[in-house]
Amino acid sequence: MSVVMKRRPWVRRMIASALVVGALGGAVVGAQAIERAVNRDPYGELVIAMYQRAGEGFSAALEARFASEARDPAFAADRERFLRDRVLPAVQTNLPEVTLGKVDCRQTMCQWTFDVPDLYSDWVVMSAPWRHVGTTSLRHDGDARVAALLGIVAVPDQARADAAIVDWFERATPAAMLHHFTSQGRTDAHFVHMVTEWAAAHPRR
Repeated sequence: MSVVMKRRPWVRRMIASALVVGALGGAVVGAQAIERAVNRDPYGELVIAMYQRAGEGFSAALEARFASEARDPAFAADRERFLRDRVLPAVQTNLPEVTLGKVDCRQTMCQWTFDVPDLYSDWVVMSAPWRHVGTTSLRHDGDARVAALLGIVAVPDQARADAAIVDWFERATPAAMLHHFTSQGRTDAHFVHMVTEWAAAHPRR
């Protein structure tokens, strides 16, 4: 659309209306996607929602869902045990300085954080296949170096989903991370330097 066309009042009104509808639609699509996930369909609608630029609406819907849930003692205990007894030891296999922060599980969702001491550890934690255990909103809390995660963690094949997360961290050596990065066709000199520098400072125990 040309600049001249955008200057016309009716075109500006049409664009403004489209933006408003799009923003509202993002929240609606996000909420619908979450409902589908809770009903044991965690992928299709969620992927569509995220790729339809509904990210903000999706994250808001996740937050709202989490806030509305009561704690289910059985579910919460199982998921908290998974994070503390399986994920954290797996993380510390190759990232010994990473610690698990707050963990809060409800009925179908959990919110948890990892305290990460450096950029490399942050990258490994944030790149883990968290979506194997349900759709997750990942956030990095700036200077505090806290990786904050919020998501639906109840999925149809929970055992396999859990194993995928544990396996990622147990194999997360610098060499494996470099291979993972380059196998995607990405050749970022800064990233390669970051990994090799971290590996030199943290020799295998």
